[in-house]
Amino acid sequence: MTDEEAFALVTAAIAPQSLSELQIAVLRGAWNKQSYHKISQELNHEYSYIKDVGAGLWQMLTQELEIGVTKLNLQDVLKQYALQKQTCDRAGALPRDRVDWGEAVDVSEFCGRQAQLATLEQWVMQDCCRLIAIAGIGGIGKTMLVTQLTQQLADTGQFDIVVWRSLRQAPPFVDFLTELMCAIDPDRTLPQSLDAMMRQLLVQLRSCRCLLVLDNVETVFSSKKLVGTYRRGYENYGWLFQQLGESQHQSSILLTSREIPTEVAISSSPTAPIRLLRLEPVSISEGETILASKGLTIAAQQPQVQELIERYQGNPLALKMVAELLKDLFDCNIAAFLAQETLLFKDIRDLLAQQFDRLSWSEEQVMYWLAIDREAVTAEQLQADLPLVSVTKLRDALMSLVRRSLIEKIKSTSTNSDALTSLDSVSYTQKPAVMEYVIERSIEQITHEVKQAQSDRLKSHALLKVQTQTMCETYRYVQRALVAP
Repeated sequence: MTDEEAFALVTAAIAPQSLSELQIAVLRGAWNKQSYHKISQELNHEYSYIKDVGAGLWQMLTQELEIGVTKLNLQDVLKQYALQKQTCDRAGALPRDRVDWGEAVDVSEFCGRQAQLATLEQWVMQDCCRLIAIAGIGGIGKTMLVTQLTQQLADTGQFDIVVWRSLRQAPPFVDFLTELMCAIDPDRTLPQSLDAMMRQLLVQLRSCRCLLVLDNVETVFSSKKLVGTYRRGYENYGWLFQQLGESQHQSSILLTSREIPTEVAISSSPTAPIRLLRLEPVSISEGETILASKGLTIAAQQPQVQELIERYQGNPLALKMVAELLKDLFDCNIAAFLAQETLLFKDIRDLLAQQFDRLSWSEEQVMYWLAIDREAVTAEQLQADLPLVSVTKLRDALMSLVRRSLIEKIKSTSTNSDALTSLDSVSYTQKPAVMEYVIERSIEQITHEVKQAQSDRLKSHALLKVQTQTMCETYRYVQRALVAP
């Protein structure tokens, strides 16, 4: 914002009042971070007089803008006011019984997920849940599912306001809350403090029935930390989610996230107003529909189609990606692709890298050892592999990885009472594509270390623990790296 834009904003805000020439000069000087001494010298006035003019100007602006204005915060306040005015003006153009789709995706090709749609609709319409989180690994279809649900619920006429917002760009909390509140009620002036803004938001959610969708919530969480740890400066999002779930109101808020917010993980239950839906893979028939929609012939390759869907664990985005690869490189021949015996290609690697790069050190170690073990192992077995990781940190890492949907839990079928009360009661493993990605990533790191005459990972991680073809290939790969020039 330039000083001319700031002056125009102030002029419009205080109309029909107007500023004197001296007030305009003081405003411009303050905007350009000049001291009162500098301003008084340029205007040829006493310092004390210019300071009094400034004090009166800030008092007038505080009354007109309804935001506390001082010489020091002038730029920040005017930028915040401009944002509020812009978003409220945009929201005010919508009809009263409005639907603001924001960045919602196109769902014209949505298929399947009828059971999940029915569950979510019941939670919203019959159980009147206040906060619902839909969580799952990247590409599992969270955004598509919630968009389809929101369209169906909007058509019922049971909601006064429907607002969709994406957090993909991780907007600062105040900016996000301001924009959201203006979208809900563009005619209301926003208070200055965060506490007052939160109270007003809850009043809005009580006075009318709103359906709010907050997509890509994982962006407000910190990388290299355990799941649910907020980025520095984004902690107030946790406060928002807690208030939305625990406070009394008649609205419903849907969150989508690759990582389960702690506020939801702690408070959700089958009978509480806070619910959690972990999105599972699509069925074989739904996977076939996805592949057919991308132009693959299904009937003539039925056994191979089922194997393809199972290999990619029914992940809709992965199936769409592999369908394009099949068309481009394999002439739609699924059997030829499966014969390659590899699950990874660039798009899948990129998708998994986005999530792996967010892991903490302890989570990375668990992921590497689960890939080395290849078979499901208990926490006690992992503890033997990770002597430098305490039992508490290992437990936290496993819980975090489960909440990220990167590992699977397998409950023990043993009836032994000692096993059921120990770390052996649950085993952990990885999905095939995730496991292959972790092995490939580990190989790349080992190869790099070998070429740099280092051996950190070779010392800390086994190469052969389970004698399988894949691990033998891994060993040969590293052998080649050792002798490479």
